[in-house]
Amino acid sequence: MTKKIIANMLIIALFITSTFYPFVVAEGAKTITGEVVLAGLDISIVHGVTTSSSITSTQAAIVTKSAIEKSATKSAISKKYKYDIRYTKCTLNLRKKPTAKSKIKKVLPIGTKVKRIYVRADGWTKVKVKVKGKKGFVKNKYLSKKRPKVVKKSDTKLKGVRKANADRIAKVCIDNYKTYGVLPSVSVAQAFIETGIGTAYNNGNLWGLCSNNFGGYSSIEIGCLAYLRCINNGYYEGAPFEKDYQTQITKILYGGYCENPADYISKVIWVIQTYDLTDYDKYI
Repeated sequence: MTKKIIANMLIIALFITSTFYPFVVAEGAKTITGEVVLAGLDISIVHGVTTSSSITSTQAAIVTKSAIEKSATKSAISKKYKYDIRYTKCTLNLRKKPTAKSKIKKVLPIGTKVKRIYVRADGWTKVKVKVKGKKGFVKNKYLSKKRPKVVKKSDTKLKGVRKANADRIAKVCIDNYKTYGVLPSVSVAQAFIETGIGTAYNNGNLWGLCSNNFGGYSSIEIGCLAYLRCINNGYYEGAPFEKDYQTQITKILYGGYCENPADYISKVIWVIQTYDLTDYDKYI
């Protein structure tokens, strides 16, 4: 067997190997990193490293660093899926890359149907949005098998920012009703009276809670949970899990809520009835 035939066989073997293993080509004092196809002689391969004193840059076609990045991505995948449907548990940012600093391709509303492609070891999962067909990354922990209860846009007579914030408050109340027992209509109505549901000011504390010296919260959702815990602090006995909004707000006020009971109760009832906030209560 001639040297030329042997060299060609080694080239073919190296080409096949390069599909799976990135390696380094040593060219004198210069080192080229990547995946290459060689056309030189006197080639030696040891543990995926190829060296040859006779190889020049004109004899090697270098595949860019994207090949190495793809290899790293493959090693980061913990599980792949052929057909796996999930739903967003909250509003999620669909990102271009699996990092919180990556560009946002689309904002996915709560309840968005997605198809999981694979999950990475770091918790990021690549998904395809079923409706638009866009692909990107979200955190796997914010996806669920069952479609969450979603407040429909047609519910209530609120509009704009008030409607958007009210929907977020109602969602927290609905998801946590079994724990705290506060009606979404009551929670939203109180936020309406205190801060215009965040239109007067919005630091997450839409209820003017004094439990943290009237300080703010990092989001409306966290502020709402603080409000729900407040109603369940033992002072408003009988108010939690009361399914009639008039009775619930009456028990809250006469339990010691820091407002004039009669005036405040009438305001809450007026807001609930005027804006049809009981439409939120049907989701509990």
